[in-house]
Amino acid sequence: YECLQAATDPSDVICIFCNSYGPTPMTANMLENIARTEPISPTSFSISVHNAIAGQFSIAHGITAPSSTIAPGQGGVGTAFIDAAGWLHGSPGREILLCFYEEPLDERLKPYEEPLPAPMATAALITGGTELKFTRTADSSITESVPYWRQVLGLGAFLAGADTELDLASNGVRYKWQKHS
Repeated sequence: YECLQAATDPSDVICIFCNSYGPTPMTANMLENIARTEPISPTSFSISVHNAIAGQFSIAHGITAPSSTIAPGQGGVGTAFIDAAGWLHGSPGREILLCFYEEPLDERLKPYEEPLPAPMATAALITGGTELKFTRTADSSITESVPYWRQVLGLGAFLAGADTELDLASNGVRYKWQKHS
């Protein structure tokens, strides 16, 4: 919300939301209902889809610009920056709100992912004039898989801190951010 308030025209900010799984407790409940051949609530379904948060945020804040929701997968937080770069290239002068968020997985899904200790989020408002350089390179020697939420914590600390460089590598891809002064 604070990043949105810093925008020139908050109603015209392109929003990019990045989250791994969406609301997992709701999704797990719906899957259990399907397994028991019980009906699924249309309301529960409509607010459980991955891009529901983008729609709810846009409505709540009167945003009429486009939005997207990204499931980062193995690409991690860098995928949202690639999407933002495309928007900036196609719409020079536009402002983009990047929102990265994650919540702990539902108990039924925790065996499949490193557990997140608490809900977390970070956001940034960027424009074509943002003093941030971003690069992506393939590197097959990188075999470690860094969970998305750990990348978000690193990115949030970098954006808010004094460090001028952040290097995140996971699953054969290296993302690098550099702040310019």
